[in-house]
Amino acid sequence: MSFDRKFQTLFNGVKTNRFATWEPNALTDPGTILRFDKGTFSNHFNILSRLSDEELREFSTTTQATEDTTAFSGGVSKGRGAQAEGKAVGAGKASFSLKFAREGAFAYLVKGRQETQFKDIPKVLAIFAKKIASGDIEWEDNLFLVIGTTYATNGCSIWVCDNNDGTSRLEGAVEDALLDTPDKVLAASAGLDLNTKGYGLIKHETSTGPYSIYFQPMAFVEPGKSFRKQGLANWFKAQLRFGGKLEVEVKKIAPDSGKDHAYSLLFRATSAASSKKKFALVETREVRVYETDQHFLQTYLFPEEKIEDPGSNIERHGSESSGGAEQAEG
Repeated sequence: MSFDRKFQTLFNGVKTNRFATWEPNALTDPGTILRFDKGTFSNHFNILSRLSDEELREFSTTTQATEDTTAFSGGVSKGRGAQAEGKAVGAGKASFSLKFAREGAFAYLVKGRQETQFKDIPKVLAIFAKKIASGDIEWEDNLFLVIGTTYATNGCSIWVCDNNDGTSRLEGAVEDALLDTPDKVLAASAGLDLNTKGYGLIKHETSTGPYSIYFQPMAFVEPGKSFRKQGLANWFKAQLRFGGKLEVEVKKIAPDSGKDHAYSLLFRATSAASSKKKFALVETREVRVYETDQHFLQTYLFPEEKIEDPGSNIERHGSESSGGAEQAEG
């Protein structure tokens, strides 16, 4: 789908270091290991399924929940609705029109938002790294770890625009005429009928939960090497194959601008002793762990690839508009 990359870019501008999820049956819970291939994230497995009871206790999470209806959007402006066209609306109500200005513009209406994140990320990373060092988890050079997920517990509606003609919009009426932003108007319209105007609005809707609406991934990168040429997977396999001792140290480091979390995993491999070697050899490899956003993926990890969202179970709405797009109110 052509709008995916622009949608994720706009989404990151509104929800920093987060990626949108559309698959209702593929929950991206904290602890999910993702693969990134040909511009697309896909679920690999959840690390929680590989842990002992003692290790699971270190993977405790914090949850912040609200029963309120919330909304957020990107590339959407509020304009005049049916009332401006001389059409009648209910007594005491004010009409509105939400204009989707360009390809990738989006709007979310979320019921019962819930934020879940690991309490102690260094401990989580330490256990994850030890699983790699022991061979319990096989390292791949395109893995990402989800440390936080936001859910809609009571359902949500999502609209994304896939054209640039500026005619795509949602129209409706709300009780409060003083609502002045697209997000406030959309939140107030929960449970009301919204009319789609123009071509190109793609809608996904679910009335149940929990539904993973976006997640927070962390990337694993070897300093000074391009992501595609790290060779960490082969290095780990070699250490395990030749029976060396592999230890790991985790420490927090100064994050890049705009990042809340950054860590260093220092893997120290000691070769097995033999009759031909008087001294054991020690080799270290460092892996940096960063919060990931769309800009980071494009410029540092995969500059040659486009990011695509695994959009399944989506529905295309909209009919030809009877007129041009309205101008946003000043």
